[in-house]
Amino acid sequence: MDCRELEYHQEDARICDRFLKIDDGCRYGFQMYQKYISKIQNDSLDELLMVLNKIAIEECLEDINQFRQDYTLVEPGICYPTNNLLV
Repeated sequence: MDCRELEYHQEDARICDRFLKIDDGCRYGFQMYQKYISKIQNDSLDELLMVLNKIAIEECLEDINQFRQDYTLVEPGICYPTNNLLV
């Protein structure tokens, strides 16, 4: 990243911190994210997504006459035999 991109991303992170009410002394990491993500309730997430979709439709960013799906494939963590003795 150049200096302008770095400045943008740092300011974006500060705005996100304020929005999520993240402690100033928190270090970013898996534990910090788990702490705050686990506080999100299903009802509030559903409400947030409904509001975001409503705004997107009003701003003509989403077309409700089209249907899109996303398929994500994840390879399972299967350990295959590595030699003939294991078979």
